Amino acid sequence: WGPEGSVYYDYALNTTVGCTCALGTCMTAAAYGDVDGDGFIATVLYARGTAGAACTDGLFGQLPVVKYNMPATYTDLNPTGAPY
Repeated sequence: WGPEGSVYYDYALNTTVGCTCALGTCMTAAAYGDVDGDGFIATVLYARGTAGAACTDGLFGQLPVVKYNMPATYTDLNPTGAPY
């Protein structure tokens, strides 16, 4: 199997590493990419959980600052990511 066009992101899912929640109650899905080719990797996260009970992303250890259970982009992350 292969995609039928250009792929601009790598994707990851974390349900166990760096999590501060009960097993199976939170997860973080992440997309990483340098869409504009400026050499900086941008991150888009979807974190299911709450502040203090969530999983970090697998590449940078990022968590949303306040946006849980909705997409979070570089200005919403701690540590912040690169703009895209």
